[in-house]
Amino acid sequence: MSFLWILRQLRMMRNRVFRGLLDRFRRYPELRTGIVNLRSGTAFRGVVWGRRGPWLVLRNCEVLSERGAPVKRSGVDGEVAVLVSEVDFVQIVG
Repeated sequence: MSFLWILRQLRMMRNRVFRGLLDRFRRYPELRTGIVNLRSGTAFRGVVWGRRGPWLVLRNCEVLSERGAPVKRSGVDGEVAVLVSEVDFVQIVG
């Protein structure tokens, strides 16, 4: 093993570690359609409009499931504000 090979391996490891740490501070994908799953099991599908403080704002939204039980897709009037700390994950649809 050469010194350059070891140096290259260390750089790759460092990049993976920093990428994982920086993912926590990455912005939410705004103005894209997505499914927002909450820790409670409720899921919303809509346009991720933006983030205002601790809130994630969704527009043109519909409820997909409520607390784990599938429901008939029902639209929601106005904007939906979800606490970012309650978001389990966001799946981008389109």
